[in-house]
Amino acid sequence: MSSVNLLGLDIPCQIHQLAGWCRIRGTRPHAGREVDFLIERGDALVAIEVKWAQRITERDTAGLRQCAQDLKGAVRLGLLLYPGSETVALDRHTLAVPFSTFFGIEGR
Repeated sequence: MSSVNLLGLDIPCQIHQLAGWCRIRGTRPHAGREVDFLIERGDALVAIEVKWAQRITERDTAGLRQCAQDLKGAVRLGLLLYPGSETVALDRHTLAVPFSTFFGIEGR
């Protein structure tokens, strides 16, 4: 798993701190689409995709959708982290969340 630095944050380390004792792993489904992180707690998963574009497109969520399909119901929530300013519900189980909101760094 590669480390990405954003605003002085090491994203994998920050996610690990937020997730606590949960297991974190990366994945690449058979179709070649990937999600950056999977947070595993028991039999439930949260899929996280990190994007650098301000605007979210259908293509940006392809990895999250493919992961949820491949893992047949184990993915309870998909998060797309991005540098935008609004949290957006993309579907029933997927949210686009600004980095500043996710990491609690708004107004710093």
